[in-house]
Order: sequence, then C-alpha cells, then structure tokens
Amino acid sequence: MADQPIHLPSFAQDIFNYYRAQEVNFRVGYYMARQQHITPHMRTILVDWMVEAQENFEFNHETLYQAVKLTDLYLDKVQTSRKELQLIGTTALFICSKFDERLPPTVDDFLYVCDYAYKREELLEKERMMLTVVNFKIGFPLSYRFLRRLAKITGTSMVTLTLARYILENSLLYCEFCVYLESELAAASLLLAAKLHGIEWTSDHEKYGGYNEKHLLPLMWKLNGLIDAPLPGISVNHIKLKYMNSAFFEVAKVKPLKNPEANATAFN
Repeated sequence: MADQPIHLPSFAQDIFNYYRAQEVNFRVGYYMARQQHITPHMRTILVDWMVEAQENFEFNHETLYQAVKLTDLYLDKVQTSRKELQLIGTTALFICSKFDERLPPTVDDFLYVCDYAYKREELLEKERMMLTVVNFKIGFPLSYRFLRRLAKITGTSMVTLTLARYILENSLLYCEFCVYLESELAAASLLLAAKLHGIEWTSDHEKYGGYNEKHLLPLMWKLNGLIDAPLPGISVNHIKLKYMNSAFFEVAKVKPLKNPEANATAFN
C-alpha cells in the first residue's frame, strides 16, 4: 500500500487538496427526516453489521468507510424499505471491495454473510441501481484517509492515531454525523484523541487539517459523547470489541473527557 500515489510525499498534498475541493460534491444531508420506512436506529444496526462483515472478510478500513459513505449517498436520494436496508449495505460492501481489495469476495460470499436473505439477481440489480444513483462516482473523499494523512504529517504516535481511529469509526454508527465534511470529522477525531492524551493542537494541525481548534470544538464534544454511549438493541458493539484488542492498544477502554476545560484523561 505504501507505493500508492496517495502515500507518496511528492503526490500526497496535491491529492488531499483535490479531495478537500471535492468534499462538497459528496455531501450527505440528514436524509432520515425524509425516509419514511427506516430509522436512525436501523441504520446503526446496519453499520454495526457492516463492521462485523469487514472484520470477517478482513477488509481494509477504507473499504468500510467507502461502503458506509456509498450507503448514505444512496439513502440520501432513494426512499428505502426496512427489508431492503441490509441488501443496500451488503451491496455497498460488494461494490467497494472490488474498488479497494486485491481479492474481493464473490457474490456468493456476500449472499452467505447475509444468511441468503436475498437472491443473486437482487444483489446484482441493487449494484446497478446504487452505481447509477451516484453516477458511477465512488472515489469519495474519506474521513479515514484525511485522518491518516493529518496524523502522519503532524508526527502523531500510533497510539494516539489508533484512538482517533476508534473515535472516528464510532461516528459511522450515527447518521447525524453524515452532515459533516469528511475532513472535519477527521480533524475533530484527532483533536479529541490529542486532548485525551494531553497533546496540544498545534499550528501544523491547523495548517494541514484545515481547521482551528475553536471551529472543531463543538463537533469534538459530540464525538466525545459517543465514547461510552450505549447502543440499545445491539448485543455486541463490534467497533468497541475491535478496539478492545491489544493489537489496537485497547483504546476502547478510554474514558471521555469530563468537562470542556479538561485537556487529558486517565488513559493508560
């Protein structure tokens, strides 16, 4: 992956400048106010399931973020029934795995992970529909990529980056965060992780992240509220479970900031 243009210093900044300029073209509104048959909680359950599928298939994190974004862009434009919702999430993972994975799973693999709730023809037809709705443009700017770039260029430690990834991934579960720009979510996640680790938000963070601390604070506090928020109706929070693993420094054990004046926490 390191030899991809997006990770090369000679290309990276130009690529991310392009992504920043393109963000507004892929912005999602609060579509739940218009959806008649699905609820925010149903979407939360779907995204949690998509995280579990990503883990089972061992997909890159980019595939997950891209699939959730594709799902939201589709739901922003198309009225959907409750019965179709898992098909949409499954199809989004199917499409995005072909975009970002070296050995994407087959149609049959995806039918298996959703317990054969749908037929092959339904998945392939939904693929055509979803690609048509987004005009076959699926190279979205992703918050995950903005976060990795900002962390790298500011010399962020792997532990703090992993905590920021946990914070950012948590936001995928809640549709109210769809309305924010991808770069904004990335910067606010890193700001919160920095504060949890007692790290200052510097001029480099502002320069390369594109936002000053004052701008990010309202969003940062919303993200802070997700850290120990329960997920009613979900027996296993797969994001929390993932980041409890020692491979991710057990960052899911972190406690949220207690008040607006707090700059650190007892994270160990």
